[in-house]
Amino acid sequence: MNRPFAFAPADAVDISITTKDGTLKLQRKGDSWQAQAPYQDRANPEWVAQLLNSLNGLEWRETVSRKDMSKEDYKRTGLGNPAALEVSVLGEGGKELARCRFGGKAPYEESFYAAQPGEKPDKKGDELLHVTKSTLPALLSKNAEDWRDIKLVRLQPDTIHRFVLSAGTGAIEFTREKGKPWQLIKPIQTAASDERVNAILAAVLNMDVKLNTASDGEAKTANPALPS
Repeated sequence: MNRPFAFAPADAVDISITTKDGTLKLQRKGDSWQAQAPYQDRANPEWVAQLLNSLNGLEWRETVSRKDMSKEDYKRTGLGNPAALEVSVLGEGGKELARCRFGGKAPYEESFYAAQPGEKPDKKGDELLHVTKSTLPALLSKNAEDWRDIKLVRLQPDTIHRFVLSAGTGAIEFTREKGKPWQLIKPIQTAASDERVNAILAAVLNMDVKLNTASDGEAKTANPALPS
């Protein structure tokens, strides 16, 4: 099978995903991905990794020249539809690493019609169309808002050495040295319960967040993920 793209996912710095609803632009900043348009926020790193790995591993199961297809057959591919999905990946300096357009479903199981914009035509100068088996169309068709990072924070527990719980009545502060138990240093200095501190840390680090669409008049309840 022919693999159209061969790039290292770590080399990607810009991603554009175009759907019928508009274009989502993602940009790598350091070790994280940020959405730049239509909003600015952290992007879901798992979905970005899935996108890059799937695109890098894409294979053409079948290739045909457009001229060999009837107008009706080409229409069924969905590639001429303005609402077709398109993804573009750029590296440093704007170098194009991958660009692909996805149309409708092909007769094979979990397969879709695809085209590679800018691809060299066949020997007769005709556009090439492809069939690929991929989960990318389902991922790319997600709403732009769904690409926001759903985690409140993304930290490794063993990198946290200071932890503070604040309230209107004061604060409780914990600290630890690498590889050692937690210590309570405020309001008193004594050994802390590793089990309880780690439970709170785990709850915070695994907490999912979403945009608050509740009106000001609606009641807000405490997050059930946090220990009492």
